[in-house]
Amino acid sequence: MKKAFAAILGVFAFVALTACGSPELGDYKPGLHLGYTEGHENTYAYVYVDADGYIFDIFIDTIYMKTDEDGPASWEGRNGEVSGIATTKMSLDYGQGYDMRNDGLWWHEQVAAIAGDIVANQGIADYTIEDGYFDQDADDAIAGVTITVTGYLEAVENALERAELGEDESPRDFDVPEYEGADLAPGIHFGYTEGHQNTIGIIAVNEDGHIVYAASDTIYLKTDEDGPLTWEGRGGNEQTGYATTKMSLDYGQGYDMNNDGLWWHEQVALLMEDIVANQGITDYDLDNGNFDEDGDDVVAGVTISVTGYLEAIENAIARGGE
Repeated sequence: MKKAFAAILGVFAFVALTACGSPELGDYKPGLHLGYTEGHENTYAYVYVDADGYIFDIFIDTIYMKTDEDGPASWEGRNGEVSGIATTKMSLDYGQGYDMRNDGLWWHEQVAAIAGDIVANQGIADYTIEDGYFDQDADDAIAGVTITVTGYLEAVENALERAELGEDESPRDFDVPEYEGADLAPGIHFGYTEGHQNTIGIIAVNEDGHIVYAASDTIYLKTDEDGPLTWEGRGGNEQTGYATTKMSLDYGQGYDMNNDGLWWHEQVALLMEDIVANQGITDYDLDNGNFDEDGDDVVAGVTISVTGYLEAIENAIARGGE
């Protein structure tokens, strides 16, 4: 699909920032902001706000329980029999492997159109929605988008709420990293690892082609008070637990893995910061997936296995250079 997602949103961003004489600065905090919905097979969104405070790009994805030849997606606890995989819709050949199409548009094209409209409006418009869908007779309907949109809008709204400036704040109050080295297409680029409970990687590239932010997350099967994780098919069968992401658990703080005083989300953030500082992935010295503590290139405090995060980000960087 080349850089279709970033290219489409780049057009929307240009229109939004040049029409009607835009103000000098936008309304949001610079950064890569995460938002998500709650519960089973939730939706998450990343909003990239540039140094001037404008929404530059948006990425939307949804957790997905995919069946396989062994039958419907089913997990009996964390170490028992497994069929199917827990992944995301964009992790299926960048959305093209999720074979849902309405009126000629694939699912990934429809969420890209939603994201593009939000970029063009520099916020979520007051859409006319009926039963979760755009009212196709309304003037604010997005052409070709026939999927239920409430979850996507909620995830983006959640991210934008975190990106809102305080009453006396300006985008200039925030330190935006400036690096040289990468030469990538501006916008958000997505990468992922394959398989069950895979890892995703996100990079945000500024207009000069430099990586300014990076983020990573992992699909997670969470138990609940009713017992171990169980799904028997997708339609109406008994379910306990839910499929989500680690960062969808209170922005990573709800995933209670702690090593040497640092939580999982803090360790991932340190790794992402190192990737941004190096404008890519350095030749880390790894031992069974972990940093070799005797190496000079170790990222201090990171004791988790890093291979999946590096692979997902490497994948995202490769797409940014296509």
